[in-house]
Amino acid sequence: MLEFASLFLGLVWGLQPIEMVVGDPRIARLEFHLDGRRAAALAGPPWKVALDFGSLEPHRFEVLGFDREGKEVARAEQWINVPRPPAEARLIVQQDERGRKTHALLKWESVGGKPPSKVEVSFDGVVLPAPAGERFALPPADPAEVHFLTAELLFPDGSTAHAEASFGGRFGDQVETELTAYPVRELVAGAATEQIFSCVGHQDGRPLRVAQVERGPAEVVFVRDRGAESLLLRLRSQVINAGMPSLRDVRRRRPLNDRDTLRFDMRLEAPDRVRFVWPNAVGADHPTYSNAWVFESSPYLTVKDGGLFYFLSFLYPNEPEGLQHLADALALSGLHASAEGRRRAAVLVLGDQKPLDKSRQNPAAVQGFLRKLDVPLHVWSAARAGKSAKEWPPALNIGNVEAVRKAVDALRQDLDSQRIVWIAGRHLASEIRLARERCPDFAPLFPSAQATE
Repeated sequence: MLEFASLFLGLVWGLQPIEMVVGDPRIARLEFHLDGRRAAALAGPPWKVALDFGSLEPHRFEVLGFDREGKEVARAEQWINVPRPPAEARLIVQQDERGRKTHALLKWESVGGKPPSKVEVSFDGVVLPAPAGERFALPPADPAEVHFLTAELLFPDGSTAHAEASFGGRFGDQVETELTAYPVRELVAGAATEQIFSCVGHQDGRPLRVAQVERGPAEVVFVRDRGAESLLLRLRSQVINAGMPSLRDVRRRRPLNDRDTLRFDMRLEAPDRVRFVWPNAVGADHPTYSNAWVFESSPYLTVKDGGLFYFLSFLYPNEPEGLQHLADALALSGLHASAEGRRRAAVLVLGDQKPLDKSRQNPAAVQGFLRKLDVPLHVWSAARAGKSAKEWPPALNIGNVEAVRKAVDALRQDLDSQRIVWIAGRHLASEIRLARERCPDFAPLFPSAQATE
């Protein structure tokens, strides 16, 4: 048994402490591999090492366990800076010197760094007393039978985590099917998606099996510069005072009053979701990460809640505490936008001045990170003159209602041209290649970042 005691969620870069739980007596040495390259090794306990993850990049992180003869006997894997749940947990079953399964370790991690507010552990369907710590005793168990151990964790921010372990009896082969969502751009409206099934491969030349191609719903994550808030509030007042004669939602059969019209104008499609990540960072007293920050976010918003103009000008955090980390929040928005394999986009809304930004990541690094996650970035400027900060791409002006409408239309067009290719297995987006000569009607979202075959 080889497990991570350190689970990495959220954004990870730079030097990080790694701790492993080694329960297999055959393991005499560990090797740590980052993206297939050996990064460190340990010749014995304690199984702890500090590893430099470098700049903000998606990574495949593997730890290999070897016996005294140099044969690999165990392997553990984590994916770093890729979409993952806000909280994760693991159950590690321990045995005594006679091989009896007597205890279990419950390891958890959350991006907020706070302990779970509720933990429920079940053994073979029977709820056990709440564990007082991470290690707890197991009931006596017949080793000839298969036993199931599960844990449900609830965290103060509302996130949950689930862990399970099974042991005993004779297990048959277990097959786990994982899928990777790979977004592509449809270049010809109505193009036949069947062509994609034969033109997706790995960067090493291996063909990859496509399970499905779909349009599916979209996920849009906004990060709004605090310097844009007063400009949007002013625009909101101007629109309300003008009576909004041109803002009538023609999809509604009954007449709308001005406030309803404002709220439900410029909507996305019914299945699509919108979310705001507030850039006000609060340093977390985190037990694992040396680069931990907490960013609050809005709940998911849909067409039932309103349209994009309403969200931009009416939706604000309750208590905007902490210094603004605009670039860091935008990097996190990329993880949110791509977390569930939907069509996606991140939108940065700027004010009329150079934004105050205490981020640890610079704009260029964050833009590169979004490209590696296959998340298109839209930059909007609420300044009436349409100015934008030089460190970000040229911004679309949203200084008046019609300008907002044009920016929303451009966002819709981007989302509408995307298709999601579900590929068998788990892969980094940067490892996937699209053979354009066999697939002329489709292209990667960022063709310059990926060599075509």
